[in-house]
Amino acid sequence: MPLDAPGAEKRVTIIVLAGGAATRLPGKLALPVNGEPMLVRVVRALSATGDPCIVSANGLLPAEIAAQLDVPVVYDDRPGEGPLAALASCASAVNTPYFFAAAGDMPGIDAAFVARVVAAAQAAVWPDAIVPAHADGTLEPLAALYKAAPWLAAARIALANGRRNVTAALDGLRTVYYPIVPEDEPALANVNTPRDYESLRSASAARDRRT
Repeated sequence: MPLDAPGAEKRVTIIVLAGGAATRLPGKLALPVNGEPMLVRVVRALSATGDPCIVSANGLLPAEIAAQLDVPVVYDDRPGEGPLAALASCASAVNTPYFFAAAGDMPGIDAAFVARVVAAAQAAVWPDAIVPAHADGTLEPLAALYKAAPWLAAARIALANGRRNVTAALDGLRTVYYPIVPEDEPALANVNTPRDYESLRSASAARDRRT
């Protein structure tokens, strides 16, 4: 049954990671992007998929963010151990066969990008993972689709072996790589530094002037 058919069972849960230390830009997920906190913008944009959405956090979210979120928050049960541990905590709460992992500091990510990745997964007959890849081989594991059960098993093995990178959970999985095209680049831009944030604001202002 097509994913968007009336009465279709949900196949994907969106997980938005919001627990990073953000040492280079403290408090970045609360910074305004077009009038709303960055994390709220990401959650709103990805909720437009119509799929269930949850936020992964390592502690209480800032009040200005929490007040604007209407999705469940799952707290990291291994705080301080990095994004793989945080994602594994959240993935264990997923009730759908697949989840889409998204970084909360990608303010350009949207439902259209998720739809392209999901369509690629469907064309590949639903692999264990479909991960966007740049032309140079760099992966985007926090803008990727995973089959919950095998991914979670692989993640727990990786963590038990002291491996904390999200890509460590790809070992043993049937993984397909989604080739990133220019259309995808705005969706995958991270905001990690003050310079990144200023570039984002400048690009937004330029778009506003054109309209």
